Amino acid sequence: MKLGEIGFAMVAYPVSLIFRIVQTMQRALTDLKGEKLNLEGEGVNFDEFKEMIGFNAWSKLEQRFSSNDLHLKPLSGNSQDPETSGTAESTSINFRHV
Repeated sequence: MKLGEIGFAMVAYPVSLIFRIVQTMQRALTDLKGEKLNLEGEGVNFDEFKEMIGFNAWSKLEQRFSSNDLHLKPLSGNSQDPETSGTAESTSINFRHV
């Protein structure tokens, strides 16, 4: 019998993915505990993962808005440290792809 036939207009399966994820995590943790990691046929490779999450689009966005000379200044110094209290030192921010 289909759920629509008995009056359901919508069905949500919020835990279906969680159940599968937990099982996959348990297998991976068991492998790690046994000092092995069998990845073949157990998921996506790194290139597939990057494609799924839109890595290239995010990387282009990062390149568009990043700069080597980007500096941020704190609004105030650390009040706990008398040497930096009230100072505004520049902090460089760099993003690197791993």
